[in-house]
Amino acid sequence: MCIYVKNDLPPCRTMLVSVSRMMSKECGITNIQDEEDYQKRVLENVKPVVVDFHASWCGPCKMLGPRLDKVMEKYMDKVLLAKVDIDKLETVSMNNGVSYAKGNWTKSLVHMLANLFLCLFISISYR
Repeated sequence: MCIYVKNDLPPCRTMLVSVSRMMSKECGITNIQDEEDYQKRVLENVKPVVVDFHASWCGPCKMLGPRLDKVMEKYMDKVLLAKVDIDKLETVSMNNGVSYAKGNWTKSLVHMLANLFLCLFISISYR
């Protein structure tokens, strides 16, 4: 349940969230298929990329997903949202510090979720 933002954006852009909905590549949202796809679409992308690590069993993922999708639709021409299913791409998730124990997110992730809401509020308020 981690969002990683690439391309030297301000620190507040590193945030936590989770999403499970599928979106099309045409709207600036893509589902990462494997490690090679992650390398190409995230690490080598010249456009800023928000990476959403999610799981199908995660309640907050299901709740926050539609909200994140809606926010990202406003910025789809400027930012790509790349979604990573942590159960299917465990190595990618672990390499990016996504951690959980027995189906529960670790306590440290909760603090980053608060950061997400703060960043979204600032982003929307000062447009």
